[in-house]
Amino acid sequence: MLEFWARFGNSPLFTGITWAMVLSYLVYFMLMFTYRMSVRGTRRSYMAASMLNALGPSLTAGYLFAAAVNIAAGMLVISLLDALIAFFVLRYWLTIKDENNWWKGRGTNVRRWIRSLSPGTKTAPAGAAG
Repeated sequence: MLEFWARFGNSPLFTGITWAMVLSYLVYFMLMFTYRMSVRGTRRSYMAASMLNALGPSLTAGYLFAAAVNIAAGMLVISLLDALIAFFVLRYWLTIKDENNWWKGRGTNVRRWIRSLSPGTKTAPAGAAG
């Protein structure tokens, strides 16, 4: 099983996935600067925070996966760099978690929407509760 991951670490597919993660990280980095330079409460801040919250967990998971594959392939320095990038992405993602963005309150809105689909509460006839 370890041999499969070592071969996967040297495959063109893994190289493509790695380049996609690098490009995603560059977008994340640019969004970080956009978010920090924008005025709180504006549309620019709202959009940057929303995209950062969407990109953060997936980018962290991708870099941790890449670190595990690189450890299996025996590339310890590259896996350490991947783990450090995942750590910094996760650390920054946790700092913006409570900001005003599209994801905040999304669970409450989904619950209200599901409740609005039901025709209402049904009342049981007297004596049916027994």
